[in-house]
Amino acid sequence: FYRELLSHSYPWEYEYSLEMPSFIAGNDFEITGISERAFSEKKNIEKVVIPSTIQSIGNFAFQNCSNLKEVVIEEGLTFLGDSSFWGCGFKQIKLPDTLETIYPYAFFWCKQLETITIPKNVKNITLGTFNGCEKLKTATILPEHDISIWGTTVYDVFSNCTSLTDIFVPANRLQYYKTADVWSKYSSKYKSL
Repeated sequence: FYRELLSHSYPWEYEYSLEMPSFIAGNDFEITGISERAFSEKKNIEKVVIPSTIQSIGNFAFQNCSNLKEVVIEEGLTFLGDSSFWGCGFKQIKLPDTLETIYPYAFFWCKQLETITIPKNVKNITLGTFNGCEKLKTATILPEHDISIWGTTVYDVFSNCTSLTDIFVPANRLQYYKTADVWSKYSSKYKSL
């Protein structure tokens, strides 16, 4: 029960703490995830530090936290849920190398986002991940392996990113990105790292 941060009326919610609640004694409990909608619509959050104990961020966890300007994610996170940072106000976010899966719409309508790097261990990225990130200019994709990806004719990874000019990929993967289904939509934007 206490292995995931929940959005209840405990005093620690108001501090937006990801540390173990003070009413739990001993070292028997560790928070390993942020639950669905835990901080959704909290307009007063400006900065979040995700400690290394957090392995997953649930669906809609920080959705529409429009004043969230800074997010620090320590190594340890492996999963970003559906719409987890939808509509947040940060210009950049450093994703940890431990990240493996990014679910649909994770950064949908992050209209201030200017640059993003997909970490080297990402294996899955899905529908509309960066859709509507109007100020996104550059993306860097570090994995040297195929990334499982899917999209639709309306929403794919970088759909509606009207400022996107450059997508940097490893030199040995350039041809893959230019010709692979879904990725090939951006063939004119790819450049070698």
